Amino acid sequence: MIVGFLVDSLIATGRFDDARACVVIYPEESQQLVALGAIAESQGRRGGAEAARRWIANEAPAAYRPSLYRRVVAGYLWAIEQNRGREFGNR
Repeated sequence: MIVGFLVDSLIATGRFDDARACVVIYPEESQQLVALGAIAESQGRRGGAEAARRWIANEAPAAYRPSLYRRVVAGYLWAIEQNRGREFGNR
C-alpha cells in the first residue's frame, strides 16, 4: 500500500522517471505492470506521449510493450477529448 502511495504521488507530480524507478519495489509482476500502465497513461495525458513511447521502446520489458503503448494512446486521446470539450464549451 505504501509503494502504491509513493508511485501515485510521483505520477501526480509528473516525476515519471522516478515513478518507474520505484515500480521494482512492488513484489508482484502484475502490480508492476499496473503501475507502469498508470505511469504511461498519465504521461500521455500530460503531453509526454513521445517521451513515454521512447521509454517503452528502449527500456520496458518486451512483454509489457503492447499494453503500455495502448495506455499511452489512451492518455493522449483523453487529453485531446478534454481539450476539445473545453473548446466547444467556450463557444
